Amino acid sequence: MPSEGALRIWDCVLLEGRKALIKAVMALFEVLKPQLLSCPDCDTAFELLQSVAGRMWDASALVHLMNDTTPSGLFSKKPIGVYVTAERLQSFRNKVKQEELEQDRQQREPSSKSGMFSSVKNWTNKQVAKLQRMKKSANWLDDIVKLVQESGLALTHTPKTLAQALLYTDDPGSLLDPASEGSEEVESGLSRQMVLRSNSLIMYMYFKLTQEDTVASVQASVSQQISQSEVFHVNGTAAKWRPAYWMSFDHKSKQLVFVIRPAFPGMQLSDYIGPAVPFMNGFAHAGMVAGARWFASNVTELLKQGLQLHPGYKLVIVSHALGAGVGMLATLLLRREQPALDAEFHGFSTPACISEDSAYLCQSCVTSIILGHDCIPALCLRRLGNLASRVRAGSLLLSVEEEQQMESSMTESQLQPMLISAHESILLQRLRGKEGEIPELRAARIKHTECSSDGLALSPSMFSNHGLPAYFRTLQLLSETIQPLQDQPEEAACAEDDVTASVPSPAAEPDTPSNKTEKTERKRRPSGRA
Repeated sequence: MPSEGALRIWDCVLLEGRKALIKAVMALFEVLKPQLLSCPDCDTAFELLQSVAGRMWDASALVHLMNDTTPSGLFSKKPIGVYVTAERLQSFRNKVKQEELEQDRQQREPSSKSGMFSSVKNWTNKQVAKLQRMKKSANWLDDIVKLVQESGLALTHTPKTLAQALLYTDDPGSLLDPASEGSEEVESGLSRQMVLRSNSLIMYMYFKLTQEDTVASVQASVSQQISQSEVFHVNGTAAKWRPAYWMSFDHKSKQLVFVIRPAFPGMQLSDYIGPAVPFMNGFAHAGMVAGARWFASNVTELLKQGLQLHPGYKLVIVSHALGAGVGMLATLLLRREQPALDAEFHGFSTPACISEDSAYLCQSCVTSIILGHDCIPALCLRRLGNLASRVRAGSLLLSVEEEQQMESSMTESQLQPMLISAHESILLQRLRGKEGEIPELRAARIKHTECSSDGLALSPSMFSNHGLPAYFRTLQLLSETIQPLQDQPEEAACAEDDVTASVPSPAAEPDTPSNKTEKTERKRRPSGRA
C-alpha cells in the first residue's frame, strides 16, 4: 500500500495490536468479495489484491469497514474510530444538548429562580421540538444520495459510504444563504403586503384536481374556503411536463388567478436536474420549457376570454415546485407573445430553471417565495456535479466502462449552465414557536445574479421546507401576526372619535352664572389630564 494509506492501518495496529492487521485484510476481502469470487485461480486473486492495495491512497473507507459494529457488519467489538449511524448521531446530539443545558443552568445560577426556570423551560421546549424534527427527517440524505448515484457522479461509493462522505463534505453553502452577498432585508411595509398577498394566493394551491372534476364541483369546494371567487375553467388532465390547471376570478382583488398544479403523474426528484436548452436570450430547463410552450400556445384564448368577461382584472399565474418552473417560463413567453395580457407570476419554491442571461426578464413580472433551507430553488445538474466533485473517491473497484461513464457524467454536468430560480427571491425563515407564540416577520431579498456561492447547502430541513404545508403554515402564522397590527390603528382612531363625540363642545354651553363659576374653577385647575 502507499504510505498515505498504510499509515492509517498502522495507527490501528498501535492502538489495537496485531489483530488490526487481520481486520484490515478481512475488510479488504469484503470490499473485493465479488471480484475475488470471480477469479479463476489464486494467482489472479493475488494480482487483484496487489493492484487494489497499490492504489489505495485513502484508506478511510477501509478503516470505517474495519470498525463496522452494526448487526450486518464484520465485527461486533467497540470500534476504534467513529462510525456514523443514525443512532450514534442521535445519541451524540442528545449528549451535546444535555451539556449545553447544564452550562446554561450554571450561567443563570446567580439570577432569580423564576427567570432561570422559565428560560430553561423555553430552551428545553425548543430542543425537544428540534429533536422531533430531526427524527422525522432522519433519512434526509437518502434522496440526495440516490440522485447523485442515478446521475452517475459517484460510482466508487456505496449508498452508505456516500452518505458518510456527504456529511463531511466541505461545501461552500447555498445560493439561498440570507447572510451571503447579494441579499438585503426587505422593508417591513413591503414584507406585510407580500405576506398578505402570498397567503391569499397559496389558498388556491390546496385544491387538488382529478380528471372527473368539473367547474361546478371545484366551485363548491373553493367557495367554502375562498370568498368572492368564481371558477372559470377546469382541466384535470395531466401529462409529462404538463400539470393539471384551473382558473378562477378573485373578485375581491380583481384578478384572474391561473393555478397550475405542482406536479404531474409519475414525477421524480431527478426531473429537477434535466439538461438545459436555449430559451430567449439564455438557457432554461428543457422539460419545463416544453411545458411552458404548451401552456403559452393552448391557454392563450381562454385567458383572453376570461379577461374580456371582467375588464380591468389582472392575470396572475400561481404555482408551486415543478409547476412553478413551468408557470414562470410560460409567463415570460406570454409577456413576449401576448403583451396585452400583462401576465404576472407568483411562485412558491420555484425550481432552478433559467440561466442568469435570461433572469433579467423576471424583474417586473415574477415574485418568488422561498422558505428556509429549501434546496429545490438551487438544485440543478451543474450544482449537483460540483457537490459530487468535492466528495473523495470511494474504495469500490470500477470497470473501464464504469470509469468512462462517471467521467462522462461529470464532464456533462460541468458543461451545463448554472440555473437559478428567478432574478431575485423573497426568503422567509421557517417559524417554529410554541403554540400561541407571535412570530417575528423577517424577510430577505436574495438577488441570485449577485450571489457568488454555487453549492448546495445540505440540511435536514432542505426537503421538509419544500413541501406546500410548510409554506402554507408559515404564511398563515405571519398573516395572523400582521392582521392585528393593521387593525390596531383603526380601532384606536374609532375609540378616539367616540371619546370626542361624547364630550360636549364648550361653545354650545349656555352662558349661565353656574357655567361662569365652573369656567372660573376650570382655569384654576391644573392643565394636565388624569
